[in-house]
Amino acid sequence: MITSLDAKYTDPLRRFWITDNLPHYDAYNKKLSVKCNKNVTVCRDGNFVEAEIGKNNKAIYLGHFLNIWGHCITDNLSRLWYLKTDECKYLQKNGYKLVCTIYKSQFLLPNFIELLDLCDIDAHQIQIINVDETFTELIIPDRAFDEKHQYHILFTTIIDTIVSKIEYNDKYPKKLYFSRAKLHTKRDFGEQYVEDVFRKLGYEIVYPEKHSLIEQLSMLKSCDSFAATEGSVSHNIMFCRNGIESIVIRKTVSLNGYQFSANAMRQCCCVYIDAHLSLFFVFRDFGPFFIYVNDNLVRFANDRGVRIRKKFPRLTFIHYMLKCIWYCVRYRQKLKPIIRDFDFYKQRLKQDFFL
Repeated sequence: MITSLDAKYTDPLRRFWITDNLPHYDAYNKKLSVKCNKNVTVCRDGNFVEAEIGKNNKAIYLGHFLNIWGHCITDNLSRLWYLKTDECKYLQKNGYKLVCTIYKSQFLLPNFIELLDLCDIDAHQIQIINVDETFTELIIPDRAFDEKHQYHILFTTIIDTIVSKIEYNDKYPKKLYFSRAKLHTKRDFGEQYVEDVFRKLGYEIVYPEKHSLIEQLSMLKSCDSFAATEGSVSHNIMFCRNGIESIVIRKTVSLNGYQFSANAMRQCCCVYIDAHLSLFFVFRDFGPFFIYVNDNLVRFANDRGVRIRKKFPRLTFIHYMLKCIWYCVRYRQKLKPIIRDFDFYKQRLKQDFFL
């Protein structure tokens, strides 16, 4: 079940993201295939090129990994279903090694290594390709979480394996809010004010980086309602129990397709709250982002019996705009308005800035 505050409250201009019209992905069960490439060079950036016949070097390619937590959960795990098959175990016994490439890195994140351990996979068996390497045979399994953000039943099995090894603990809060507000990377502005609203609603504010992975997963498995801003942190809903409530605070105009599958995987009741103010396009998926206590968040709190008022932190918004300009200078980008929604957000800025 997916619901949306916009279905009741938003201006018609915002109807493009009403959740009734969003894709809803259920697990598919078609047979995943495996490709065998002959005489191929794997580049460190994850690309393949044809090569001359070289030494007898055979491997199973697990993908081009990203050291971003959301992608660790989705993309990095997507080919690991093959490691559980008898075919893969036979190949490994006959000299096939496990390899991967990593985007702009030479190591796996410690939390991802621990996640692999929960999948019964030894990360030390995976060779990271940091220099272009040629293989006479390269086995490439299909992704169980594909480019269209749809997930296979075998991917659910991987996640369920992880969750089954995590302890359910009543000492952890039933209402949980995972926050990015104290991360050193300053790309999110205004989340501390959103935190205050959820604190009043009885949510425990948790900064994931201050807890071990096992503690985080145990909190997630033990909660009944999980709230987070849209992105990597909201994908953690996959480690919760089926049927709980997921609250996604939107912080940009684009929709994260991964989240649809994450919600569907846990069959959760999901509420999307548009709490952002997006005037300019800098890096759509990487920020910077500005969220605040706007009408949607006020109505959400009021619906749950907590009276709050709108709050527009002017100084924080100015810092956000300065960050946008700095990004444009650093990466030689133009500060382009988001054409589709610029007028809507410009009007909202006029209304809220002078509260």
